[in-house]
Amino acid sequence: MIDALHITDIALIQEAHVELGPGLVAITGETGAGKTALLGALKLLIGQRGDVTLVRDGAASAQVEGRFFTDEADKDGVVVKRTIGSDGRSRASINGSLSSVKDLAQTIGPLVDLVGQHEHQSLLKVSEHARFLDAWGDAHLADAKTQYNQAFQKHEDAKAAYAALIEAQSAEQSKIEQARYIVKSVEEVQPQPHELEQLEKQLAQAQHFEALQHAAFDSYDLLNNQDAILDKTNQSLVLLEGVQGVEDSIDVAAQTIKEALYLLEDASANLRSAKSSLQESPSDVQDLRERINALQGLMHTWGPTMTQVLDTYAQAKATLEAIDKRDEIMQQAMREVETSHEALVKSAHEFTQLRKAAAEPFAQAVMQQLSALERADSVLKCNVEQLEEEKWTHASPNRVEFLYCPGKNMQFRPLSKIASGGEISRVLLAIKVILGNIDNAATLVFDEVDAGVGGSTAKALAQVLASLAKNHQVIVVTHLPQVAAKASRHISIHKDTSADGSPISVVESLDNEARVFEIARMLAGDASATALEHARELLNV
Repeated sequence: MIDALHITDIALIQEAHVELGPGLVAITGETGAGKTALLGALKLLIGQRGDVTLVRDGAASAQVEGRFFTDEADKDGVVVKRTIGSDGRSRASINGSLSSVKDLAQTIGPLVDLVGQHEHQSLLKVSEHARFLDAWGDAHLADAKTQYNQAFQKHEDAKAAYAALIEAQSAEQSKIEQARYIVKSVEEVQPQPHELEQLEKQLAQAQHFEALQHAAFDSYDLLNNQDAILDKTNQSLVLLEGVQGVEDSIDVAAQTIKEALYLLEDASANLRSAKSSLQESPSDVQDLRERINALQGLMHTWGPTMTQVLDTYAQAKATLEAIDKRDEIMQQAMREVETSHEALVKSAHEFTQLRKAAAEPFAQAVMQQLSALERADSVLKCNVEQLEEEKWTHASPNRVEFLYCPGKNMQFRPLSKIASGGEISRVLLAIKVILGNIDNAATLVFDEVDAGVGGSTAKALAQVLASLAKNHQVIVVTHLPQVAAKASRHISIHKDTSADGSPISVVESLDNEARVFEIARMLAGDASATALEHARELLNV
């Protein structure tokens, strides 16, 4: 509840202190007197946007301070202050501590539901009808809507992740194709480490086989046959070792021959090994050349060394293995798309069914209020239709639309096609009344929602607002004397002139006699005896 407001230099209001209190609070005044400025001050406190146009001409800043009671247990209240400088800068505080406008909107904003004339237009927008229905449906619809919102977002995320994988795969297609070509070309040849060196050696042997065989065999015979070099060298060594230790030069010669003998024996062993290997027929020279050409072709394309060829092959293989893994990831991403889609469809169906279940009671509740507003013949229908899936949005899978029938034997049509300004005001008020009975806002502010209402309907409207004020603080800006007469507190705004001659708006709380004159003005535009008598009848004084 808003307990009090103190306003300084907002629009034409130079300074005003307004005590509001519980129940129905009526704000009246002629057109242009400053009622909009008073509501503008209130909007600043609940975190709505403000700008320099609110600052009174010649003032350094506009300021509003208010005290709010959050619930019945709150004895001290919350003091909120908002200042708009002539430079456009905004400052806010809560209980004396600096705060932000966002904090005001989050902490104070939910306490006040402000219903302005602009909401007439929102009622004509089909896109807004679901918001009214969901607000009335309260917790059940709120939970279903949250589950749908989450399912919708999860499905969108899953589709985006899958699309990103597809795009990445498409962007890397050339890289993938090259990796496949490398693997294919290398695996067709199947090169082995150091194979080229061995093949080149084999080719050389094959090309010179006969010469190698002749040299190996003949050389071995020259070293090992009877009276050959090894035999004669060994005989010489035996002779010299027989006189070892007598003549130094003979000892040196013996040692040299001994070392030579070792080398000749090693050579003989190598020739014996060569003879053994050269016993077999040599490899086919053509086959060796073709194999070498294949290996050199790989080195020319992916080398220049065989080590680089094998490294390139390993990298290409790893790329393809990664692609295989990505295929698994893509399959998992596709499964996630399918799973999230199933969850979305389920949540959309459940949300739709709950909305359909709430639609009829909602319409009945609105019509009950319309009846109280003397529109008993009018009928409101709330249609809930599940849209085609491609038309679902993050907010809703449905089209929720209010259809209105103003009287018997008339067709249901969209509100925008049939309802007059007065009818729209009454439908909006009826909706706000039923929402006011279940919402958490302690204060309901109605900004001239009585437009187009008069006669007996005005009396009914006053009764509805008075009834709503039993459970809420209801602040209403009104031109209807019937509504003002029902108020527990009456605030009047009128134009005046300041000491320097500039126009100002004066805000004052009216006592009983002042209320009589104000309501007389509202009835007849003057304070004639007839108007005053009628005003006293309305006030029961």
